[in-house]
Amino acid sequence: VTGVADRPFQNLVLIRADPDSPNGVSNSGDSGSLWRHRDTLRVVCLNHAGNRTNNTAIGSRIEDVMSRLNIRFA
Repeated sequence: VTGVADRPFQNLVLIRADPDSPNGVSNSGDSGSLWRHRDTLRVVCLNHAGNRTNNTAIGSRIEDVMSRLNIRFA
């Protein structure tokens, strides 16, 4: 079977926890959530993985997602 699983991920965004925040970064069920830049509030990526051990999350750049799906935000 060929498809997405055969292609490596590229241009990923690594999100780290804010050291001043008691909250975690990404929990079970958060895949598909949008991440916004803290200062500009612009959407920067689509969450698809998290790691509770090192309190990080991984997302795909929103520009890549929008281009691949041929969508745009109003």
